Amino acid sequence: MILYFKDKFETIFAVDSSIELNEIDLKKLEWLFVAKHINQSSISSNFIGPKKTMISPWSTNAVEISENMAILGILRIEKFISKTILTQCSSKSIQYLIKNYL
Repeated sequence: MILYFKDKFETIFAVDSSIELNEIDLKKLEWLFVAKHINQSSISSNFIGPKKTMISPWSTNAVEISENMAILGILRIEKFISKTILTQCSSKSIQYLIKNYL
């Protein structure tokens, strides 16, 4: 099951879970991401992030953090930046975002 969270910068956090998470775990993830849970099964906008087949080092760390928060069943967490936001940035800003945020 894939869950989505969206922050104030339009960043999407996609959480792949082997089990259905309860409300307490969802609140913990909202706190961790500083983002709101989106109750949708898919996202239709354009985002930039890791490939589906490539697990990022960021994901590995994020999953370990969730395990330390006693959230069970999370297989993968990835973050995606809105393509719309990136088109509004200068090239230096984009390079900074890619280097430090993805």
